[in-house]
Amino acid sequence: IYNRVDAYICSAKAGACEMGNLESMACGTPVLTTNWTFMNEHVVDGFSGFLIPVSRITTDKENGASPFDRLWGEISIQELALKMSWMVQHPDETKLMGNAGADLIRKYDWKTISEVLSKNIQESVK
Repeated sequence: IYNRVDAYICSAKAGACEMGNLESMACGTPVLTTNWTFMNEHVVDGFSGFLIPVSRITTDKENGASPFDRLWGEISIQELALKMSWMVQHPDETKLMGNAGADLIRKYDWKTISEVLSKNIQESVK
């Protein structure tokens, strides 16, 4: 599905769609996501997708959602709309963004991750 769309949009208030972002990038689909989640480590703004700023931070207590005090980032709808419009108006550049994301995400294959993890464990036991 990811490679059949022009872009993948994750506008969640919390880190709810990191896997979808990574899967989209692996399929060559550019990502629009917030700068609120860990995705700012993977999506390079303007290169492999767009990081949309959050317009404000709220808590569970403010939202009446729970007695806990977790933080939630509300995406800037205006900025999201601007980036979506840009992608529609620049399909060739958008496709290049998707290709760049696929190239970036390839370094996170299981073999590479397991080698790095193994090396870190070995160094920590020395």
